[in-house]
Amino acid sequence: MEQYYHIRRASYLGSFMIHIEFDNGDHKILDCNSWLNENMGDFEDLKIESNFKQFEIKSGLLTWPNGYDLAPEYSYQSSKPYIFEKGRQTFVIT
Repeated sequence: MEQYYHIRRASYLGSFMIHIEFDNGDHKILDCNSWLNENMGDFEDLKIESNFKQFEIKSGLLTWPNGYDLAPEYSYQSSKPYIFEKGRQTFVIT
């Protein structure tokens, strides 16, 4: 059985990507472009960057003022390790 982690912190990186820190210490990048390109029905307003950036963390998951939310298991499975460069060194935070 897979274990799922709640979101501790999240910050907007731009281009509909979110840096997420999970409660197990993993840092990941969630690229939301793929699901935003789908028909969002009542949540089409999230395709506007100013609306998308208004997410919050409630009960360990990402939520938006329009009622849309992402389950932590989706956020964890769909995200990639956070990679950043400092000088000439590359760090991978998992």
